[in-house]
Amino acid sequence: MPKHVPPSQPQPQGQEQPVILEKLLTTQDIADMLQLSIVKVYRLINYSGLPSVKIDGSRRFRPSEVKAWLEQHTETS
Repeated sequence: MPKHVPPSQPQPQGQEQPVILEKLLTTQDIADMLQLSIVKVYRLINYSGLPSVKIDGSRRFRPSEVKAWLEQHTETS
């Protein structure tokens, strides 16, 4: 795991940035946010590529990835 360097210090060249973890959302969170059923959220995962990670059998979502996916899949009139 990369050594954490405080943001005020420059990163040494050749070293990766530290991983910043986002609070992951549940399938229910996504369903509520998008006003969809949980079944529809799973369909979006399986057929439309809604990004998610599977942790111990449960789906979780990174808010930044969901936002990017929504921006790419939003239809404009």
